[in-house]
Amino acid sequence: MDDFFAVLPLSHPLATESPIALGELQHEPWIDHDIYDSPTGQIIATACQAAGFVPRYSARLDDHHATLSLVAAGLGITVLPRLALLDLPATVIARPLHHPAVQRRIVAHTRRNPRNHLLIAAALTALREQTRTPA
Repeated sequence: MDDFFAVLPLSHPLATESPIALGELQHEPWIDHDIYDSPTGQIIATACQAAGFVPRYSARLDDHHATLSLVAAGLGITVLPRLALLDLPATVIARPLHHPAVQRRIVAHTRRNPRNHLLIAAALTALREQTRTPA
């Protein structure tokens, strides 16, 4: 499972809380990283609906790196999966979410090919390790 995190500027009042209830973000300006309604965006929208609100977007982008730059500039907050948090700017912090917890399941489809077995095993191990590493 790949958990989702609230990403906030270090100066944000919630930056010291961990975990953060998703509903606490309802009045924040959100920066969307998924304008194409992908499964990741749908997971976030469904979780927000379960928490009783629809995010108010101040910016909508199609790149999570650009989204992180806007959060670092103090223009809003975002919610991203752990795998998108590998290179956070120094001026932001990621906090786990609860009420509801937000997660996605990652599935890897591979072919059984003896020549690629070690490469596939290494890639799957790296993916498992990254989804377990604290943000």
